[in-house]
Amino acid sequence: MKNQYRILVSGAGSIGSRHVRNLLSLGFGDISVYDPSEERLSRLVKECSRIQIHTDYDAALRGQYDAAFIASPNRFHIGQATDLAHRGCHLFIEKPLSHTMEGVDGLSDLLRRKNLISLVACNRRFQPAVRQTREAVSEGELGRILNYRIQCASYFPEWRPGADYRENYGASKEQGGGVILDMIHELDIARWIFGDVEEVTAVAGKRSDLDINVEDTAEIILRHSSGVLGQLGFSYATHGNIRSYHVAGAKGTLEWDFHTKAVRIFEAESKQWKTHAEFRDLDFNTPYLDMLKHFFACIETKTPSFQSVGEAKEALRLALAAKESAETEKKVALGQCV
Repeated sequence: MKNQYRILVSGAGSIGSRHVRNLLSLGFGDISVYDPSEERLSRLVKECSRIQIHTDYDAALRGQYDAAFIASPNRFHIGQATDLAHRGCHLFIEKPLSHTMEGVDGLSDLLRRKNLISLVACNRRFQPAVRQTREAVSEGELGRILNYRIQCASYFPEWRPGADYRENYGASKEQGGGVILDMIHELDIARWIFGDVEEVTAVAGKRSDLDINVEDTAEIILRHSSGVLGQLGFSYATHGNIRSYHVAGAKGTLEWDFHTKAVRIFEAESKQWKTHAEFRDLDFNTPYLDMLKHFFACIETKTPSFQSVGEAKEALRLALAAKESAETEKKVALGQCV
């Protein structure tokens, strides 16, 4: 992989800073970072002195770049991505792709016309436990899939130690926050493993005393085109950082838990639990590095990424359908989501 790319990172928050550190660790040296906050930029420069910084967006755009990382609050994603695509940049866009569908098709068409690579962040797809779960399902180890449950819950104020959670975009309706859009990774994984979704039913709301104006709790039921039923539980207000998958099939049951670091399968025939795979030494940052390597490999080979803007649009449609269902207290067919 050549490291001569000229890169712009838009956003010097937690995830933008992670990408800068990872890019430097992979040998990329020509990195510019835009953020309107001098404080965030100064913190990043202390750690990564080799970068160039901009507090003015128009000034940042005047640079020449080969690739851009959009790590700003999600309400800015489509506008900034469109600006940079017009300048010929390959795009890495943080999740969620946006907080509305506005401009998404236009961006996708622009990328196609200019033959640009796009990747919407999907680091969960690079986690070995998730891949092992998908493999077990696709290879029929569990037999015909009946249903599944995905749970993702943690305590929002503890996400970024030392930072005020109320200033995080996820706390603000105006910035496109809320637990459903923030945890869109799990909705993406549900589609990736179990296929297209036909219908969504959701209940969501603010149940905690957190100082936010968005939903902090959501229970979502998905009906897939295959007939599989899925239930996803999201929470900003749960202590203990819970993440788990349970998949029930005609021939067995699979479970994975973040804390046990193992994928286990209960075989109906032997009536025994067996360890399918273990991941005790996996570093938290490794999937992020693997995702960056994949992005640049796609640029060099001119092949579509794991999740282009066009595909990520479907995960966004699913998240917006869940929000619509929660607000209207009605089932939403995906064809009806706009």
